[in-house]
Amino acid sequence: MKNTAVLLAAGTSHSRVLPVSSDIPDAMIPVNSKPIIHHMLCELERQRFERALLVVRRSHPSLERYLRFWHGRVQVQVVEVPHSRGIVESATAGLQAAGTPEALLMLGDTLCFDPMGGEGDFFYYQVREDAARWCTLKLDSKGLIAGFDDKPAHPPPAAPALIGVYGLSDTAEFIRLAQQLPAGNGFQLSDVFERYRQTHPLRAVESKTWYDCGSPDTYAESRRGLLTSRVFNRFSFNTDLGTITKRSRNKAKLADEIAWYSNLPTRLQVFSPRLIAGSAEGAEASLEQEYYGYNTLSELFLFYELDPFVWRSLLGRLAAMVRLFGEYHAPASQPALLDMYAKKPAERAAQVKEAPLRRILDAERLTLNSQSLRGFKRTGPLLRQALEEKLRSSSFQIIHGDLCFPNILCDPNNQILKLIDPRGRFGQAGLYGDVRYEWAKLRHSASGYDFIINDFFSLKSEAGAYALEFAYSPVQEAVRSMLDSSISQAGMSLDEIKLIEGSLFISMIPLHEESLSHQTAMALLGTRLVDEGLAGLGY
Repeated sequence: MKNTAVLLAAGTSHSRVLPVSSDIPDAMIPVNSKPIIHHMLCELERQRFERALLVVRRSHPSLERYLRFWHGRVQVQVVEVPHSRGIVESATAGLQAAGTPEALLMLGDTLCFDPMGGEGDFFYYQVREDAARWCTLKLDSKGLIAGFDDKPAHPPPAAPALIGVYGLSDTAEFIRLAQQLPAGNGFQLSDVFERYRQTHPLRAVESKTWYDCGSPDTYAESRRGLLTSRVFNRFSFNTDLGTITKRSRNKAKLADEIAWYSNLPTRLQVFSPRLIAGSAEGAEASLEQEYYGYNTLSELFLFYELDPFVWRSLLGRLAAMVRLFGEYHAPASQPALLDMYAKKPAERAAQVKEAPLRRILDAERLTLNSQSLRGFKRTGPLLRQALEEKLRSSSFQIIHGDLCFPNILCDPNNQILKLIDPRGRFGQAGLYGDVRYEWAKLRHSASGYDFIINDFFSLKSEAGAYALEFAYSPVQEAVRSMLDSSISQAGMSLDEIKLIEGSLFISMIPLHEESLSHQTAMALLGTRLVDEGLAGLGY
């Protein structure tokens, strides 16, 4: 059985698939909020691989940050190759560095969820109608590969095409044959495979679950196919109409969302995908709306090195959107404020039972990153006092209700923003709520939420002291600073926003049972923000 994988990510396909000019490696191209390398490593771990060698042209800060925070069982090694090397040389370098008799060889823009650790030599394929784009196969009656035709000039209507997943039983022979090729980088893997198959029968296996991310159309198709369903939700697409349908067993939640889209003033509907149909009748609720294949603001924040000037413009657009929503008013509800900012955090904190989390929530004081903080046990009761004395509001406005980066679709080239997954409720169902909640949601994405849910953080504890690190890039630090400036320019108190933001993190702890480390990071970050917000307000 194969336990080592060599991932070839030294290509430059990102220039064809990314919506903006961005200097990120293929391995870090995001597919539904996770980089390709994350999907690969998680699948290799699921299939009990032990090592993965990532072949790249050069290391990159975004890749280095990701691997720094990779805590899976698969051990990852980066192999750098010169820019002048072709794919054959990259494969050879990776296999040499692996040093194992057999290995899995895989293209870096391919995601495969078929069994990949089997014995012998096996190459995965799918029958494709657009065969001219692929390396096609000739198969004999036994299902063995009888020849290769790389990007045939006169392809048949449909043909079996390699998908970029190759199981090799004799890596030494592959290396020997590759090194016998004449100098130059014009050779393809199929040139080596043709020689290799003369002594090693190659079994062709049809792939059932393959996603190609190497060209714009297949990348878009892969993003749709890999769209992650949440606990209560399922998604389907109508590619003819260009719509997406969400179905949910949580009927009340989706009913609130449908009502938000339906009742939004006509002038503001431009900020969200058009609602086609929605129903909360029957066993489950459903919502159909226009599908926009834009990246989320979270993906742009985490994976793209956008120029800070682009971010300044995008944040300006967001601020303008919030202002336009603010042209529609309703009387404030003090019970709703009390429920959202004081009762909910206290009730959610009380739901937490795990001992490591209780130690944080029950502490009078704790130390985070060498800073002594008041624990939520002390600050929680002060939330209600601060709400009654400092956080009162006389007017609500239209809000989205969950305005975090993952719920904002963005076309940065054209500065277009589209809001998805509105909450449709602030204490009670409806369009209206506290605008500070919007800014707190935005800030919590940049403060750490997006990093936490994507495992881009490190967490350590020793003798009751905690260390939580996110390792922001210079661009991300600039975005955080610009967002705080936007909050101040909107006339908001940064301390009030921090306090609300901290209460959000505390409230989210029981909702993220998928990971104790996620919950711990949220508890610590929430504790710090609540303490800082209260201190800034004089409590």
